Amino acid sequence: SSGINAEYGEHEVCFNTEGNFNCECEEGFEEGKDGTCKDFTPTECDVRPKDDDIKTMTGKKVQVKLLGEVKKTWKKFADISWLKNNEPWDPRSDGKEKFNGFTIRDFQAEDAAIYVGNIFIEKSKDENYKCSVTVTISLKEGSAKIDIKERDKLASTQKVGKGMAIICDVELTNVDLENAGDPNNVNWYRVNQETGEDTIVEPTDMYKINKSKGTYRLWFVSPQPEDSGTYKCEFNQQGVQASTDISVVWG
Repeated sequence: SSGINAEYGEHEVCFNTEGNFNCECEEGFEEGKDGTCKDFTPTECDVRPKDDDIKTMTGKKVQVKLLGEVKKTWKKFADISWLKNNEPWDPRSDGKEKFNGFTIRDFQAEDAAIYVGNIFIEKSKDENYKCSVTVTISLKEGSAKIDIKERDKLASTQKVGKGMAIICDVELTNVDLENAGDPNNVNWYRVNQETGEDTIVEPTDMYKINKSKGTYRLWFVSPQPEDSGTYKCEFNQQGVQASTDISVVWG
């Protein structure tokens, strides 16, 4: 059975289903801070987001700041709850929360969403208001463009024993590297032409890996005919992947 039952609170509708008894606010009423059902009158918010359309990259700190709630009314009587894509969401689970917004410390792809802050103002038993603010946070799509420089020169047979480098040029969009000068931002591989398998090239006495003048370099100290083969330069970070390869012959 269902119906309004004063014993369980004014403006509540209670249900008893197979021994499970629960109550919820009747249509037009919402639960206030004290747990009772109240009629919150929709009103214009004296609160607005500083930025309602935030675009960011993975790993960044995102701050949602609400402005305009400096009145004593807000400080004393207001409460805010958040929805993430229409699901209840607690900012404290991902960062920290204050009444004037929240912070996501380490933004990831799954944090991209529409966030709605529902604000309830309870001034007295008969004076209750509600309004909402909406903030869209989206992920900037990262991309990488990668190429081998001076391909034409490398197409001809190279001189045995003469030091030389394969130079890999990487152009990044919306990717923020922790250390742009780190030569390990890319990986170098030797490709087995028969199996297609990649074997990572590690720095040795024969190979040096560095970054110079904005490009990544695989340096052959004293290349021999057995070094002939296909080499691949790959960028794979923050969900952005790109690679290119080149075949080099020493003889």
